Amino acid sequence: MEKYLLLFLTGLLIIVGSTQQVIATPTSILYLANGDGDSVNRGIYAIDGTDIHRWDNDADVFTIAVQDTINTLVSNDYSYPNITGKQYTLDGVFTGVTYSHPGFFEYGSFHDGATDGEYNYAISNDFGSNLYRFDLNWANPEILFNVGDYGTKLGITYDNTNNSLWVSGFAGSDVIDNWSMDGVLLSSFNTGHNLNAALALDYADQTLWVRDRNSLSALFEQYSKSGELLDTVDFGNLGNTLGGEFAFPTVIDPDPDTPPPVPEPATILLFGLGIIGLAGVSRKKLKK
Repeated sequence: MEKYLLLFLTGLLIIVGSTQQVIATPTSILYLANGDGDSVNRGIYAIDGTDIHRWDNDADVFTIAVQDTINTLVSNDYSYPNITGKQYTLDGVFTGVTYSHPGFFEYGSFHDGATDGEYNYAISNDFGSNLYRFDLNWANPEILFNVGDYGTKLGITYDNTNNSLWVSGFAGSDVIDNWSMDGVLLSSFNTGHNLNAALALDYADQTLWVRDRNSLSALFEQYSKSGELLDTVDFGNLGNTLGGEFAFPTVIDPDPDTPPPVPEPATILLFGLGIIGLAGVSRKKLKK
């Protein structure tokens, strides 16, 4: 009897452990931009599970928006007047399309971006933290509203569930805000530290990823939209990655909530072993 009981309990414990959702890496591919001028780690990165892919990037290019292509923008045209943003395929192949900065002295610097498939978005880090809307070619910038004081906001990502924008605090701010398109603050939560960069919404599971720039390595935190810290992942030394995005889906799921995980074959097998063990215990009792 003890043998069957032990088999049952072992199977039950493993089943319970196997059904806990553990996210060690993003569900979707996370694209990051490091535009440090002299850094050996300068590049565009694609975090695909445990694989990290990298291709060359120009100096001062941090701003990034991703849909069916990756579209980057130089931080400003004052420090690097001859540098432009570029368009890449999702595999990192330059398409030949370039994007010019709209003008530093009028719009300031940008270090992260987002897209909703119709427009691109970015926050100016100069002249106040104004949130701008661009066309998909990073042209025709238009101020939507202000999200903070000079330099206090940096990261931005689009939320397709309520047509809103998430914004992360940077210099002196540990807050991540959710703003409506007409400038109404919908919700906020605290990360407990400033220098929150490369803010990105994973559209597959609707979780937020943000880099803690206080760390020398690429330390990312995963949050629920309510501000619950779900996971912390260190991707190693990727340098000064300030821009980050997941690919905005070309086809929108009408129900973006993540479905419950389907049990793996091994879990089903263990469940079966547990049932067999329980049946063995029952037969022993009947014989007695």
